[in-house]
Amino acid sequence: MRLSFRGRLFSLFLSLFLVVGLLAGLVLERTLSDRIESAVADQLWSLTGVGRAMLAQLPDIDDPFVVDPVVDSLARESGYVVLVVNGQGRLIGDSRLILPQIKEAPSFSDELEFKDALARGRGASQRALWPFEERLILSARPFVDGAGQGIVIAASPRRQVEALQSDLRMRLLAIGLLSFVLSAIFAALGSHLITGRLRKVVSRLKAHGEDHEEELPDLNRTPDDLEGLTASVDLLLAQANDLVDSLAGERDRFGAVLQAMDAGVMVLDHQGGIELMNRRARKMLKLPKSALGGTIEEHANFPALEALADVNSTESLTEEIERMGPPLQTFLVSAAPVAAGGKVLVLRDLTPVRRVERMRRDFVANVSHELRTPVAIILAQSETLLDGALDDQEMAQKFLSSMHRQAERVTSLINDLLDLARIEAGQRELEREDVSIVAAARRAADGLASKAKKRDLRLEIDVPAEQTAFVNASALEQVLVNLLENAIKYTNEGTAIVLKAQPDGKKRLRLEVWDEGPGIPAELQNRVFERFYRVDKGRSRDLGGTGLGLAIVKHLVGQMGGRVGVDAREPNGAIFWFTVRRSQ
Repeated sequence: MRLSFRGRLFSLFLSLFLVVGLLAGLVLERTLSDRIESAVADQLWSLTGVGRAMLAQLPDIDDPFVVDPVVDSLARESGYVVLVVNGQGRLIGDSRLILPQIKEAPSFSDELEFKDALARGRGASQRALWPFEERLILSARPFVDGAGQGIVIAASPRRQVEALQSDLRMRLLAIGLLSFVLSAIFAALGSHLITGRLRKVVSRLKAHGEDHEEELPDLNRTPDDLEGLTASVDLLLAQANDLVDSLAGERDRFGAVLQAMDAGVMVLDHQGGIELMNRRARKMLKLPKSALGGTIEEHANFPALEALADVNSTESLTEEIERMGPPLQTFLVSAAPVAAGGKVLVLRDLTPVRRVERMRRDFVANVSHELRTPVAIILAQSETLLDGALDDQEMAQKFLSSMHRQAERVTSLINDLLDLARIEAGQRELEREDVSIVAAARRAADGLASKAKKRDLRLEIDVPAEQTAFVNASALEQVLVNLLENAIKYTNEGTAIVLKAQPDGKKRLRLEVWDEGPGIPAELQNRVFERFYRVDKGRSRDLGGTGLGLAIVKHLVGQMGGRVGVDAREPNGAIFWFTVRRSQ
């Protein structure tokens, strides 16, 4: 008769329980039997130690009339057989015998336990002792008597140990029978629960697959419960194939939409590798198809995009960044984190818009505004000199000094405009290398030492000597000069300007210039890097500022793949900072 799935499952469980139970019982019985024998042997050995200690207190150890009462007492207290044999092998005490029998006992000098006890300090054997034939477990320990060394023997009948072992086997057999009954119950219950679960699975799959042409057999009528499960799996596979086909269609439609988008889309994994990008992104960044699997740094040469992708943020970020050329490109990039790790970058090309804006930027208005004052001063003072002020030496000297300062201001403005124009046009390519930050900072500080001294300012560099960055050396020095010069102009006299460095994530450093000036209001901190923007316009002009130094800083740092910003310093002052990539 063919067993059902439930019957086979029951038989399997029961057989497994039986095999495991029998093996465990055999191992346990052997282990416990050995433990019993070992425990008896340990007790006998301990008893010989007690006997030796008691014999040591007797006045005449070689006299049976003295020794035998002690042996009998020790045997009564312990429940074991105790014997004492002198150094010549003669029995002088036996808890089983009376004194006349002790004198008739044969010599122990040739017995194994006697020889082992004297030779190795411990003897053991299993045998019968005269005059009885009952087998004993013997343990012997030597002691010193008047004639030399004797031995104390403690013995236990073998039948007592076998009785304990037999009782153990009966208990284990009872436990085994109880375990067999419980195993049968658990096997029946387990097979019932499993087959019940299978019936529910098949029932649900059948209900889910009613729209399919395949019909599942009735589980209650099939000769084998697994037949219904097999059919259910076939149905599930058919549905899975339909789902795969549907997902493939959705993927194709999503791919078509992605490729048709005007914005560039790029998906990065948690290590910065490019997992997916559309044609628009590849065209914007001029990437080959082989860029998939690589990184932006390897294929795009776009430091600002690298910096944005490296920002560790749990929220979406949107920034306008520039890719120095030639040609110069401007992108609006949104970086959104992905729950599984990585980022999705959406790029919108603003290059045409920004190009038009740059062409019609209020360059003329700003430049004319900046040039109007110094040119007007030079013109007015030169006319005054031409009208006769040259004859007044003091007045002439004052006017000429003023005209010279205004000319220097115009020259500085023109140089800054030229530098900014070259950077914005992408004509200044920055090759990056490992540069010592301390060395660059010292060069910048040395060049500004005279200006700082005039205002009684200290320039301090708080940067580890071994710290290096992967930047362009001249660009880094120019950035530091502009930030330090800006701090010198606005820091209160008699204070200090400090350049610091600290880690900014695993790959970047943050360089900070701390001053003790008037500070920058929070609502204006986002504008200080704009061209010609000044917080205090009157004071800036008095100090000779052009309003372009911080704009140059922003462009150079962005071209090196970093970010810039300014924070308030307590109780007063400001902290201008920028980030650079660490040396590898």
